[in-house]
Amino acid sequence: MTDPSRDRPPPPPPPAPSASGFPWWALLAGLAVVTAAAVGVVLLTHRDEPPTTLAGSTSTTATTVMTTTTVAPTTTAPTTTTSTSSTTTSTIAGAGYDQAALDHFRVIAGSSEFGGGGGVLHRWTGDLRIGVFGDPTPADRSALAAVVDDLNELIDTVEIITVENDPNIEMRFAPVDDFASIEPNYVEGNMGYVYIWWGDDGSVYRGRVLISTTGLTPEERTHLIREELTQGLGLLNDSWDYPESIFYQGWTDTTEYAPLDRLVIEMLYRPELSAGMGIDDAVAVLAGLHG
Repeated sequence: MTDPSRDRPPPPPPPAPSASGFPWWALLAGLAVVTAAAVGVVLLTHRDEPPTTLAGSTSTTATTVMTTTTVAPTTTAPTTTTSTSSTTTSTIAGAGYDQAALDHFRVIAGSSEFGGGGGVLHRWTGDLRIGVFGDPTPADRSALAAVVDDLNELIDTVEIITVENDPNIEMRFAPVDDFASIEPNYVEGNMGYVYIWWGDDGSVYRGRVLISTTGLTPEERTHLIREELTQGLGLLNDSWDYPESIFYQGWTDTTEYAPLDRLVIEMLYRPELSAGMGIDDAVAVLAGLHG
């Protein structure tokens, strides 16, 4: 912060003592108090200025029927993060899911990285029809097909297909500089982005995925295709807990689901759960399932 008193001219010399004998040092002290008060006003005014934020770090405002999520906010080199967590697929006796899976599900399905809708489940109640637009490479199309196959293995309550006409979820491949013109709710600074719409009952009925065709390696694009489409299912949050997870908050180029990811996807689309269910109720139901 710049010192607001810098470059200010020095105070005038103290006046000569008055005939009444009033001490000159009292006048000087009063002048110092006035100067300090003026400096305090400048400091408080500066403090009230809004803070500067990094791109992609602020939340978006969403209506009651839509929300957004995002991954990999920049193209800068990733930071190294040390984590002691690891993926687990073990189960406790008599239960279908262990505590690690339940806790991770609560984080990923019960909150959203951007926008609103936290605290309840959002999921598709009808089949997903994916339309592909823009300039995907053959590798991009292969990556999308692999994700679709994996999701159909994990989910029994809806089917995921690619279509030429009448899609309800768009996957658009375009330069990142075009994202804002394609999706007005895009959060600046993200190389991959998904925005989904849901009704009052929590059922998702529409989605849009953006994948940058610039500034990414093929592996990073493959990662973003998998993560953004998966989060478009209603798994809208990220976590720092599991670096090998597709939902890891940091920048990665993971191109496969970790075992814990597969559990979380399966859990959201269990027939025992429903769109609009509170996350606490959903976790309680999952904890009571038997393997």
